[in-house]
Amino acid sequence: LILVVDASGSMAAREGRSPRLTEAKLEAVKLVDSLDPGATVSVVAADQRPRVMISSSNNKDEAVAALDSIETSDANTDFAEAFLLAESLETPGRPATIALVSDGGLTEEELKLVPPGAIVRRVGVGSTNLAVTGLEVGDAGGGFKALVQVRNFTDTDEEVELSVDVDDVEVASEAVLVPAGASAERSFDLGPRSGRVIASIDASDDLPHDDRAYAVMERTSPKRIMLVGPGNFFLEKLLEQIPGAEIETSRRSVDGDGFDLVVYDRADLPNK
Repeated sequence: LILVVDASGSMAAREGRSPRLTEAKLEAVKLVDSLDPGATVSVVAADQRPRVMISSSNNKDEAVAALDSIETSDANTDFAEAFLLAESLETPGRPATIALVSDGGLTEEELKLVPPGAIVRRVGVGSTNLAVTGLEVGDAGGGFKALVQVRNFTDTDEEVELSVDVDDVEVASEAVLVPAGASAERSFDLGPRSGRVIASIDASDDLPHDDRAYAVMERTSPKRIMLVGPGNFFLEKLLEQIPGAEIETSRRSVDGDGFDLVVYDRADLPNK
């Protein structure tokens, strides 16, 4: 038996008095207890950095202890890596059952990654959770813009109020309808001023700590970059990706006075 236990942030939501992760561990222990004597157990903790907690142990107490040591993470789970780890634990010629224990908060793409023949034990079916799962802030030239992603982990469409603050002052707000088991994205103009950005939703759900996300927007100062050499289109395009980069080129060797960065490409270094 290879157990993959979801340890994403949504597993911290409570079912009555117990977090979902506690319910998941109890469900996993039931699967361990159902094994025949001598059967082996492996445990994979599925969070942003999936890892093997125990591998091919025929000691049920060790398996239970490994399950008990799993803790939730605030980040999203890398299910692709978790399932790859689980499949790597299979022994050739000895078929193993892979069991995923989760609250079901997988996207359609993640569900496609579940190994064929795997069984799924779902916990927390009756709970609700919406979360701010993404916040990106960028300088659009005339001002900053924010891209916010909200995910609905429930089985019904939900409408929430999404607001964005800069230095604790609300600059935008919008009612967002998020389809069941899916995500919605919204972009907002934040103005020209730098500061701390908070994107939050007004959701009465079971996991309030993921109802907001933070970012810092800071205008990038120009960077003078000199590229010395016979000419390299690809290197020049690469340097242009540096935020605020101002690229100058020269075919003869120059010193670095007045530049933040000098790149010598197939060129002699200056004598200094």
